[in-house]
Amino acid sequence: MGVSQGLTGLIMKTIARRYAHKYDKYKMAVVSTLLVEIAGYVSLLCFFLNSYGLCFAVSALWGCAETFLQTNTNPLIGDIFPGQVEAFSTYRIVFAMGVVLTILLNIALKEVPAWVFLTIVMAIQILTNWASINLPKLKV
Repeated sequence: MGVSQGLTGLIMKTIARRYAHKYDKYKMAVVSTLLVEIAGYVSLLCFFLNSYGLCFAVSALWGCAETFLQTNTNPLIGDIFPGQVEAFSTYRIVFAMGVVLTILLNIALKEVPAWVFLTIVMAIQILTNWASINLPKLKV
């Protein structure tokens, strides 16, 4: 499965680097988060169906999603905060905090079925995606 994820990541990285400058970075960010959602839902499906073959498709989807997110995030930060190098450090700190909180959530929910954890993570991701799209449009 790691080979599947790595190969799709490599292919998507090549495509994203070649064509990313031609497309709107904000729309690419939305597409990449939607890829994460699709990968999450297919992971749930794989969990319930106990399908080993479907695991390779899930792995490929996660490879695509991760590559799009990693390739698009730094140019977005550079566009939003031009000349502010500390924005990249802030992003890495927030990213690391998210990883730690996800691990803690997984530990806290070790007694419940695995699908509960994945559902919570996907719900949080949907809310943050909605907020990133709609909050800048709100007039306060």
